[in-house]
Amino acid sequence: MIIIIIINNRNRIRLIMYVCICNPFTDQDVDQHLQSQCCKTTVNATYTACTDGESMNCCSCAPLLKKMVDTHNNALTIEAMTDQMEHARQQTKETV
Repeated sequence: MIIIIIINNRNRIRLIMYVCICNPFTDQDVDQHLQSQCCKTTVNATYTACTDGESMNCCSCAPLLKKMVDTHNNALTIEAMTDQMEHARQQTKETV
């Protein structure tokens, strides 16, 4: 992982974190890909999408990428469970 700090002419700091340096892509690339996914995904699918089809080389990025994918997948699970609970609550209201 490499972190680059950019300070623009307005003295704003922007951090760019390279998740992988074998086939370079950033955390922003991963976030953009995950936000485009409406269902759960895998580390391999995310890596392939962020590298235009390349395979992992040294795999040192795998733990961070897994954490990012797990966070995405868990958020989808929580959202689905919340929707199910809301649906059940509405059904309970209708039967009472």
